[in-house]
Amino acid sequence: MDFYSLQKELKDKWDIDDDSWDELKNTAILTFERDAKNNNVLSKHAGRYVFRDKNHEDRIFEGETWICSLSLKGNYYFAKGLQRLDGSFMLELKREQMEDIADAVWKGHRDKIEPILEEKYKEVMKKAIGEKVAEAVGEKESAIRDLNIQIEALEQRDSENRQIIASLEERARTAESRPECPEEPALRISSSTFRVGRVSVERTGPDELYSNDFDRTRYFVHISSDYRLLLVRPHDSGDVVCIDNRIMLNGLSMALQFSGPTQLISEYSPEYGGILIHLR
Repeated sequence: MDFYSLQKELKDKWDIDDDSWDELKNTAILTFERDAKNNNVLSKHAGRYVFRDKNHEDRIFEGETWICSLSLKGNYYFAKGLQRLDGSFMLELKREQMEDIADAVWKGHRDKIEPILEEKYKEVMKKAIGEKVAEAVGEKESAIRDLNIQIEALEQRDSENRQIIASLEERARTAESRPECPEEPALRISSSTFRVGRVSVERTGPDELYSNDFDRTRYFVHISSDYRLLLVRPHDSGDVVCIDNRIMLNGLSMALQFSGPTQLISEYSPEYGGILIHLR
């Protein structure tokens, strides 16, 4: 529906006769403001000032937008209010009617509307861009944190492996310097072969244990919920490194106070596949 069709619809709605219709053909959508200089409520149309018709001064007020019929008298238009454009009116319109009115308002007030829209959407775009940048930065920082964690783990593993290699090299040098003599094969703990009996385990520091039977490079260590038993189990993927028959158990001093070097009651446990140490 174009604006002329809307005019016809308003004519039928208000039952306007044909004589009056000629006057209504010259219509416009106008917003009325107060002239600070002369204190008049007026608008502009086609480069001319538009005053309120004397019979509509108590109907059209400052700040309102109306569909008006216009009468040209001399150099000025005089407006009669046909329909005030407010929220209730807009809700009653069909979509195509809204588009026609919006198009008319845009053409008549584009110079005022454009700066408002530009500022509004500038803020919207600025906010949207900021959110996207923050999201990208957050994802990047998260990825960097994950990489740093992996790097730290790899560096820790590398440090442990270097210590193990250094310990093995020292053992090899010591073995080479000894005179050759027949030796009995060393008994090793495994998941299938165990030596039943006592094992010598000494607590040499707050978090350090020493035993000649700690002869693997890596172990898994488990502690009971009451902090009375400690199981030291050899495993190639163990997270506790053994160097020179010593293992460091961070936090052991929190479970059991250290007052000096102490021999701990210990034994091989075929059931658990490792050395069972009694802490208390």
